[in-house]
Amino acid sequence: MFPVLIRWPIAIYTYGFMISTGVLVSLFLILRMSKKEEISSDQIMDLIIWMLVAGFAGARVVYIIVEWKTFLAAPLRTIISRSGFVFYGGAITGMLITMWRINKMNLDRWKTLDLFAVVVPVAHAFGRLGCFAFGCCYGKECHSWLCMKFPAASPAGAAGVPVIPTQLISSAGLLILAFVLWRMYKNKKFDGLVAAGYCLFYGIMRFVIEIFRGDDRGGIWILSTSQIISIMMVIFGITLLVKLGSKKSKTNISV
Repeated sequence: MFPVLIRWPIAIYTYGFMISTGVLVSLFLILRMSKKEEISSDQIMDLIIWMLVAGFAGARVVYIIVEWKTFLAAPLRTIISRSGFVFYGGAITGMLITMWRINKMNLDRWKTLDLFAVVVPVAHAFGRLGCFAFGCCYGKECHSWLCMKFPAASPAGAAGVPVIPTQLISSAGLLILAFVLWRMYKNKKFDGLVAAGYCLFYGIMRFVIEIFRGDDRGGIWILSTSQIISIMMVIFGITLLVKLGSKKSKTNISV
């Protein structure tokens, strides 16, 4: 819709601007929340930097794997393109690197991951607004009042038909998820609950939204790549809830 936010004196692309805004808002929130957990701002900044670098690298690598034909046709253009990221690739890579840094700094793993679980959906919601402005990650063709027709030059407008604005639906869902996780964080019974809740709720939400996506994302049988990862994420979230909840119950009994 508005792929370029400002053209002069330098071009500022809406996609990058929205991602940057999401990161800054999330950084502001997590720095405020971390004071309660007695985690220093320097430690948070260290984790954020590692997470961002690993996340963007992982998101690009998974995109190349999923869209390998596009990569083979134009390797350099695919690598340096402003678009072409897979969120799950970035999320998984970023989480693994973050856990490595958490252990290296001797921080409490689950307390720290609970903090990030609250703010990651906020940054992601801004990113989806960037997708909307660029016209990627769009939905299936439809002709109801909900649907939108994108400019012909955008990925969503190439077919010339109205599509479901899954980017906006995702953004709204992510903000609701962030609020739910924040409430869980404020009232959590054990550390790790929010991180597990993120895996469970986001996995379900993403699986459902994928049903309405219209862009080619690769997949196996009738499931997209993201739906397969969503199922794994939900299973992991449930397993984490049971394991950590059981551990908390045993601790209470022993006390």
